[in-house]
Amino acid sequence: MPTPKKSASELEAELQDLLTAHEVAGHSVPQIEENYRAYESLRKKKKRRKKGLDRDERRHMKDLHPSWLMGSKIENKRRAVEAARRKEAREGTATASGAAGEDDEEEEPSQNRPRSATTSSMMDALLGACATEREVFLSSREGTSEEDAAPDGDAPRPAKKKKSSGKKSKAGGSGKKEAKPSRDAPPKVRPEPVLGRPRSMSDPELNVRLDDRGLLHVDGPAGWVGAYSPASRKVRLQRFREKREKRVWERRVKYDVRKNFAVSRLRVKGRFVKKEEEGHMRELMSLT
Repeated sequence: MPTPKKSASELEAELQDLLTAHEVAGHSVPQIEENYRAYESLRKKKKRRKKGLDRDERRHMKDLHPSWLMGSKIENKRRAVEAARRKEAREGTATASGAAGEDDEEEEPSQNRPRSATTSSMMDALLGACATEREVFLSSREGTSEEDAAPDGDAPRPAKKKKSSGKKSKAGGSGKKEAKPSRDAPPKVRPEPVLGRPRSMSDPELNVRLDDRGLLHVDGPAGWVGAYSPASRKVRLQRFREKREKRVWERRVKYDVRKNFAVSRLRVKGRFVKKEEEGHMRELMSLT
């Protein structure tokens, strides 16, 4: 069978017994709560940091762990007491609203009394006035529609232009179909590429073959060097010479801030010393 839920008074008594037990054992409850909060702050700090805590913080956290266990029990018991109090308050409010609803139901028969003659005559007059206004409105609307239908006697009104849907055609969005090229039009000539490597397998001016060892050979027209025409090779050589003139053989520092920071850091056998240990190392170096 499920255990019955405890009331707020029972939970408060258990909380008081727990606090008394800690006091008897020689533990100060305010000190326990303070250590509990310090431990929780260290846990959050550990989650936020990528490298975690340093050595002193880990040692301090280990010392606070027993107090954190006692503080967590006290905190959980206090939360249970607060939840029980809120539940009892909600139940009390619901009970009060239910009692008020029963009182209203008892008063309803006295309110449903028959209307007097004066009230019924006023209601009939209001309904008649509303019906008259509705008839006047409908008649005026019918007259307006007749005038719109035939403004110049029996002449019909001109038809309204349909609005364009605004959707673009698949071809290009202009709404008109593209004209198909005629059969007599000359075929499009693909310009000869000056820069870049041509597609060796599809260029009609190149002969691609494989030798006995499986190596690819590209034979072009007279004056070609491999798969490059004389004009293309000339442009490529010009680019190569320009880049060769701009070569930088000297060592250049791109970011001065990083260089200055690296120079200022302390090293041991060429390796940087950790930030936490750098202060101790500098003190030892000043003593020597």
